[in-house]
Formats: sequence, C-alpha cells, structure tokens
Amino acid sequence: MLTSTSVRDPVAALGSREVGVLFPAFEKEFLVRHPLIAMKTRFGLNTDEDTKSSPQGQRAPSEDILVRLPSLRKSKWKVKVLQRWIGEVEQVKAERFVAMLVDATNSRNPPEQVELDLEEVSESDLPLLAEGATFYWSIGYRDTPGGQRQRISTIRFARHPRLKEADVQQIFSQADLLAAYLQK
Repeated sequence: MLTSTSVRDPVAALGSREVGVLFPAFEKEFLVRHPLIAMKTRFGLNTDEDTKSSPQGQRAPSEDILVRLPSLRKSKWKVKVLQRWIGEVEQVKAERFVAMLVDATNSRNPPEQVELDLEEVSESDLPLLAEGATFYWSIGYRDTPGGQRQRISTIRFARHPRLKEADVQQIFSQADLLAAYLQK
C-alpha cells in the first residue's frame, strides 16, 4: 500500500512501505518507494513470499520505485457551483445559528438573514463557530464517475476572520494613542 508522507528526505525509513519525497516540487505528482523494499518485492527476496521465478511469483504484480499519482485536475468527479454566499454569524443558539449572507454569485442581490442548523457545519469547523465568524456557503451539483448527480451544500469557516471597519479604526486609534504616549 502506498501512502504519502511529510518526510522531506529522499527515501523513507528502511522497512517502511511509506515513501519519501525525492523532488519536493513534484511532491503531489510522484511517490518514491524505498529502493530496497522495491527490490525485495520485485525480485522476491523476502523468504515468506514466492520467488519471481516460480509460477506464483510471475503472476504477482511488480512494484516500481517511482509511481505517478493521478492528477486531481483530471478527476472524474465534477462539481458545478450553482450559488455561493459569504456569511457572518450573528448569533449562536443551542442547535442553530443565525447569520447574515451576502450573495457572492450575484452582488446585486440584497443581504439576507438565515438560520442554519449546527448539523450543517463540519466537526472540524465547529470550534470556529462564534459571533462575528466569517464562513462560505456553496450549493451545487457533484457528478460522480458513474454518472450520478448529487446536490451538495458545503459550509466552510474562514480561518482568519475579516475585521470590520469599526474594529480597524479602533485599532488605529489605539495605535495613535500609544505612539503619542511614547513620543513624550
């Protein structure tokens, strides 16, 4: 089994089936197996496996040292976004939250207030759910490689919240007061 690794060494640890990154710029395109493991697999050097000269060993798939990964751009999963909003959380309730949405698909539409279930928020984003938090909501279609069409709704919370103009002005006025104090 191949797995990617965050190791930046050209080769992963001996005895591991994980891989190292030979060329960091191509990290997402290629996996490089440890050469000794690839040789053991290719030439049947493990004592508990069939040798390559045996009929069973010749039918076994050989493993190359360099493996090309499939491109995400060439993925057979297609997504068509129908509508996008940028939201700001106004209030968090027990099982819901209230937010003000700005239409990112058509800026001429007026802002809307909505109430959404907490179930719509992924578990990894729940700690980010607070008053004033910014999130992105998209609705669209996902077409599977088998031809099935699914309607999807995705809510992603911003990791760096936007500052309101009033907050920015307050920061600058505090900085001006501090600078005036230091110049005395």
